[in-house]
Amino acid sequence: MKNTNTQPVICGTDLSGNSGRATVVAAALAHRWKAPLLLVHASVIPALAPTEDQIRAGVLLNLDDPAGLTVEVVEGEADEVLIELAEQRQARLLVVSSLGKRAPGRWLLGSVAERVAETSPVPTLVVRDEAPFKAWVSGERPLKVFVGVDFGASSDAALRWIAELRQMGPVEVAAGY
Repeated sequence: MKNTNTQPVICGTDLSGNSGRATVVAAALAHRWKAPLLLVHASVIPALAPTEDQIRAGVLLNLDDPAGLTVEVVEGEADEVLIELAEQRQARLLVVSSLGKRAPGRWLLGSVAERVAETSPVPTLVVRDEAPFKAWVSGERPLKVFVGVDFGASSDAALRWIAELRQMGPVEVAAGY
């Protein structure tokens, strides 16, 4: 499939099962949007990081249509790297898994997903389970979305993004204040 949208979907991966689920969702959304998919692995110890080829090989086992897929291994903290790349590349969406690999001592500082979701300047999707997204993208069921609203700019941006999702398929929205 030819990619016609230059704004990439960026997905963080640490090659865990959880990040594999996030990658499946990111790929499905990129495919629907005809957007490039950029997988990013960040490592604070570059010598221990997998190569781009190792990441590509591990990820391709889970993807049906990897058209437009690029992989980058970047030095740095995952949350900082993902946010920086999302800004630089004017990402359409940033996708991360709800849990990833992290040393136990770092758990007290919060998760990568939490830090990214709190500070990302682009829409961020935190994936726990890929099944609802796959069923939605394939037209099997509506996507159910809960959005917290406070009548501010962030809420407005979230609702605009949901409107964009509705162009791809049925979305049931519940809002809480």
